Amino acid sequence: MTALPPPDLLASRSIRGRVANAWLSAGFEDKAWDDYLRGTPLGQFQQSSMWAQSKRGEGWQCSRVRLEQEGVIVGGFQIVWRTTRFGKVGYVNKGPVLTTEWTEWRNFALDLLLRTARHHRLAALIAQPPDHDSCLVEELENRGFAPNRLLGVIDATLWVDLSGPPGAWEAAMRGRRRTEIRKAMRLGITVYEGGEADIPVFFDLMLSSCQRQGVSPSPSTLEAATQLVRAFGRQGESRLAFAVYQGEMVAAVLDLKFGKRYTTWKKGWNGRHSGKHPNVLLTHHSLRHAYEQGCDCFDFAGVGRSFAQALLAGQPLSPAQQDHYDSFKLGFGGLPRLLAPAMIYCRNPFLRLACRLISTQPALAGWLRSLTAKG
Repeated sequence: MTALPPPDLLASRSIRGRVANAWLSAGFEDKAWDDYLRGTPLGQFQQSSMWAQSKRGEGWQCSRVRLEQEGVIVGGFQIVWRTTRFGKVGYVNKGPVLTTEWTEWRNFALDLLLRTARHHRLAALIAQPPDHDSCLVEELENRGFAPNRLLGVIDATLWVDLSGPPGAWEAAMRGRRRTEIRKAMRLGITVYEGGEADIPVFFDLMLSSCQRQGVSPSPSTLEAATQLVRAFGRQGESRLAFAVYQGEMVAAVLDLKFGKRYTTWKKGWNGRHSGKHPNVLLTHHSLRHAYEQGCDCFDFAGVGRSFAQALLAGQPLSPAQQDHYDSFKLGFGGLPRLLAPAMIYCRNPFLRLACRLISTQPALAGWLRSLTAKG
């Protein structure tokens, strides 16, 4: 991996009379950074060193910059990158993270972000701000970033509020879902808590779902799925669970807990026994487990943006939206949330201009996306 020796003092700056230091940490493990992320509402698992470890099996490298003042972390960012036909493409997923709104700190972080991209000779850098940072998109635009058309990035989701009194989240579920949960149990669907030995079964079920939906699997390989479960499992933050009928593992879910947020990250189903509602019972168990773990937010990890926009506007869903898997998620009482869009920065000024032009012409986005397919 091309990086400065970790940890290394990357830069220092005086901010309001106190020294701010930026440390470069290029290792795949960084407990101090992960602990910082867990303790701030802006911290998400996609910025954690466990996430970098899990992406390693798919050819991604990483670099991490921690901003500190008097030995205390106050922000930073993690970049993962890999080589494509377009050159090296980097991704700052849910970052940079800053627990201060001081302009000086944000300028320091963004200066370092572009400096790190240049250091690693990234042809393009994609950044999607944390879910709770509403100001960063404009600041990225001021630095030359344009709306992303390079990678498909989740920009809307459903959240279930688990912070209320006992039973409140279940009461918010649709009556139909509660009926299906009781029916699933009555018809013999059970939930099995899995472990590492069950990762191949989970991966096969996920592949089955992806094939029916006509999408590429992510994680893309069994090795990558194994690294993901193991990386978060070392901290007790990954959970594999299966819906079982008469000894057959019918459906599976991979959940990730990070801080106070619980994310149902990946699912799989072999398409059998739909009338017995295995996926409904499995999702209910994930919600209950999240609540028992003391989480205050259950994240469904993505819905279509037009779906979320229709819900927020109080508009009726189209027939296609009603038949989509997003409607299944809606039945569990989740509320729609629009996320910050991903932004892209190209190092070459001509490509930077092209990205801005293409961002206004969605029909041309496929051309740019094809250029960045992995070589």
